[in-house]
Amino acid sequence: MRSPLVKRIPIWAAVSLLCFVGLAPEAAAQEPEEISGTVTDQATGQPLGGASVSIVGSSRAVITNPVGAFVIRIRPGTWTLRTTLIGYAPVEREVTVLAGQPLTVSLAMEIQALEIGQIVVNVGSRAARTAVETPVPIDVISAEQIIESGHTEVNQVLRELVPSYQASHQTISDGTDHVNPASLRGLGPDQTLVLVNGKRRHNSALVNVNGTFGRGTVAVDLNAIPVSAIQRIEVLRDGASAQYGSDAIAGVINIVLKEQTERFQLTSTVGATGGCLSTPTRADTVTGQFLNRERTNRSGAEERDFFPGIEGDEATDAELAARGLTRADLSMQTGQSEAQVGMFFLNTAIPLGGEAEVYGNAGGSFRNGSATGFYRRPNQDERVVPDLYPDGFLPQINPDIRDLSFAGGVRGGLQGWDLDLSVAHGQNSFLFNIENTNNASAGVSSPVSFDAGSLNFRQTTGNFDAVRALSVSGIRSLALALGGEFRVENYQIEEGDFGSYSCGTASGVCDPARGDVPGVDYDTTSAGQPKAAGSQVFPGFQPSNAVDRSRNSVSAYAALESELSDRVTLDVAGRFEDYSDFGSRVTGKIAARWEVAPGYALRGAASTGFRAPSLHQSWFNNVSTQFLTGAGGEQVA
Repeated sequence: MRSPLVKRIPIWAAVSLLCFVGLAPEAAAQEPEEISGTVTDQATGQPLGGASVSIVGSSRAVITNPVGAFVIRIRPGTWTLRTTLIGYAPVEREVTVLAGQPLTVSLAMEIQALEIGQIVVNVGSRAARTAVETPVPIDVISAEQIIESGHTEVNQVLRELVPSYQASHQTISDGTDHVNPASLRGLGPDQTLVLVNGKRRHNSALVNVNGTFGRGTVAVDLNAIPVSAIQRIEVLRDGASAQYGSDAIAGVINIVLKEQTERFQLTSTVGATGGCLSTPTRADTVTGQFLNRERTNRSGAEERDFFPGIEGDEATDAELAARGLTRADLSMQTGQSEAQVGMFFLNTAIPLGGEAEVYGNAGGSFRNGSATGFYRRPNQDERVVPDLYPDGFLPQINPDIRDLSFAGGVRGGLQGWDLDLSVAHGQNSFLFNIENTNNASAGVSSPVSFDAGSLNFRQTTGNFDAVRALSVSGIRSLALALGGEFRVENYQIEEGDFGSYSCGTASGVCDPARGDVPGVDYDTTSAGQPKAAGSQVFPGFQPSNAVDRSRNSVSAYAALESELSDRVTLDVAGRFEDYSDFGSRVTGKIAARWEVAPGYALRGAASTGFRAPSLHQSWFNNVSTQFLTGAGGEQVA
């Protein structure tokens, strides 16, 4: 029985978290002042829930509650409040916060046609900005757009709504049938960084090794995140290695989870969202989703001969009829795999007092899939045991895929800094169940289903981020961002059942070209050659394939993000990364935006980057049998 994937939080992370909690009273002692108020519709006076209220030049942003109320805390000074809501024109208000004097404001918004620039984004900048204010392109996909897309999986939603994103279901490609490789800006699946609420998401355990797009890469399984848990998706279409790490070469996808209370939803995909508190300073969202997807089949009827000693269409059709079969019964199935998926996600935040709060999210995905390979015809005696499958068989890869994650931390203010300390852990396992098959070399003693082994990946990441607004004469806003990251990763390959890789019934591994080998009891073809070893369609991982490898990495970054004026934006960033198995690199980026006229702007960016190979790419290995057609038409290994 497989042991569950369990990994303790590193001691350094737990101690750091406790230490940061201990800073909360000190943060409160700095006496940040409270800005409270309401956001309403200018024409009707009705409260507007779900509006974003942010402070320009800082990372502070809150969402109004169902009655339009909000509370945000900031140290004394002169600040600009920005309010945005889909369908309304953005509103900015300059306010002066005085020590010992809480401030109350009322903000009225005017209805306006939806523009992407109204949406405050959290990717590409450590300070709050709208999508068009960023010097690099960002796509923002709202919850409404996700629903209107009609898709129930994140990969397909992005493919539908983001022109630079491509993803498609694969067929007859082993594990890749169940974890779709995707591409942002035409680059590989492993060159896009995925974040959830701004925190790094772990990769899948699967390496794409078949002849599909993204061969040899390892990517994040976006379909393990329930669509119903998503408030919006932010897609940064520009290299961001200097800001986020080496795997952000193509860009960054940030999944922003819902924050809401006093609401329950039930949809045809059985997604539920709800909460338990009405205070605007806390949001608890729980989402569950179940997906039952049947497989598709776009294969035609098999046209070749099926049975040994029987050749020609007429003779083959007569034999099929005598067995009560048609050609369709002995055909492969090309198309999207079958899947039954249960997913959940929790997102929460709890105020500690002052400007500090504890936040966290956790999720899980449990997927059972079913896909097939090529049909093994009864006249392929090197692959088929006739006593088990007189009509041949269609082998199945039915994996058990489990994905678990959690992230949590503390954020707040201290002496003018916005601080955020977090720990995120994720793990993914991919168990290969091979069914309706045989190990032909074992003859009639072969099982018809196998545990062919599993792939496991774990990742724990600790982050510390600090943002401070700087006051410089002549500059509209200037923010300094500093931070660091520590990451630990582990990759495992676990061997499968003995029968899933063995040659015959005795200990050993077949070499079909070597002829008779003493001590190995294997079945032979009509030509006297050893039959294929291992479970057909996917031979199991052997003891020699088993690995258990770990590595760690550390990084530090610094960035200056400025609005030099209301028309000019300039950002610079640099990052140092060191991998225990790869080495060190320094990367940098500069980006700028110039509004040459109202509604018209020029923007561009230049950056350097690199990509450290994943543990999977460094250590994945397996043994398989390939059948080729020789010059005389015979099958050779």
